[in-house]
Amino acid sequence: MSVPRCARHPKSKVWLDGSYGRPDHRRPRFKCVEGHHNFTEPLPRQQTGAAECTHCERPLASYEGAPAPRRQRYTTREIAATLIRVGSGTSYRRAAATVRASAHGHRVSNDSSMVEDWIEIYAPVLTEALAPKEWPDVLVLDDLPFFIRSSRNRGGKENVFRVYGALAYNPTGPNYMVRLEGFPDKRPASWVRFLSSLPGRPRLIVCDNETGMLAGIARTWPTDEHEFSPIIFLSHWHLKDAIKKLLKRHHYPDDSELALKLDLAFASRRRWEEFDDWVRGINAPALHRWLDQRDPSWWAEDVTRSGRIAWQLDNGSGHPNSTGDLESKLRLAKQQLHSRVFALRNRERTNRMLGLMLLHLGGLDDVEIYSKLLRKSLAANGGLAAPRKQITDPRGTASLWR
Repeated sequence: MSVPRCARHPKSKVWLDGSYGRPDHRRPRFKCVEGHHNFTEPLPRQQTGAAECTHCERPLASYEGAPAPRRQRYTTREIAATLIRVGSGTSYRRAAATVRASAHGHRVSNDSSMVEDWIEIYAPVLTEALAPKEWPDVLVLDDLPFFIRSSRNRGGKENVFRVYGALAYNPTGPNYMVRLEGFPDKRPASWVRFLSSLPGRPRLIVCDNETGMLAGIARTWPTDEHEFSPIIFLSHWHLKDAIKKLLKRHHYPDDSELALKLDLAFASRRRWEEFDDWVRGINAPALHRWLDQRDPSWWAEDVTRSGRIAWQLDNGSGHPNSTGDLESKLRLAKQQLHSRVFALRNRERTNRMLGLMLLHLGGLDDVEIYSKLLRKSLAANGGLAAPRKQITDPRGTASLWR
């Protein structure tokens, strides 16, 4: 590549005029002949020694190294690779140690604060560009509890927060993650906040029978004179599990004849009606009340819960009948978060990290794409990164679980 042009004198000759910076992070400086002044690129490049371009297999000049943010020691490519490691589950400390070792040739420190700052500054750039922008036609919803301790109660009781997940059913290809976000509880107001974070109104939602979630859906997308609320398709696995628990309460174990009939009941409407008839003949008042509970809806009319299940078995083709695909991704996220439980103290920072995990689960984390997006964002700000440590919790509060 040629030397850069002077922004003030674009037709002037430009010479390489030495370098500046720390010994292990030298960056080239240039001289404008016409203007008789020195300048540097908006994104200064790391000075190279005997380096070679891995793509075109040619030696690099000393001014052709990787670009980096101004006033920062690491290149955009090193930052991008680190954010990919974080999104794939690497702990903050290990990610910090890895990037320092690759940049300095030896392990300098495993202090994680630098990586936490990069998540705060750069994760929104990536998620805003790459994450899904609206709710799909068919949406799968679920959440999982996560357990954390803060520095104030390491020896005490663990705090619990929830990670809400949303998956899009794709009829022409693989399903894909739409959103991940942490909340301190599973109240309707939290679900409203989650569901209001993207535009659009799903036609159908697959979920379990969780009260807060269902109330949040009804508040976010009510049926009115203009639109119907989304059809709620309750997960067959969760419905079956609820019936199993009621059978156990009535002393019917998993290997009983009735439990075995339940395993076949969700195969078709006929099988379900046979199971329902069988249940009516046994002494199980709690199960009878559960099946006879009114469950009115605009799509299935004024039905009981048993009638709702029958309707679902008649209308369950063309979309998932359980939340299993989303649950498996949430469990994977939970395993990946295990090594960083003490770092999950700030709600907004945690959600920015969850955004990186969302991109990883969706197969959207690519070092070339990440690097290009970071360079574009930095160039728009004169090569400078946004200020760090702007996200703090109010004193005395722990926003993630409060």
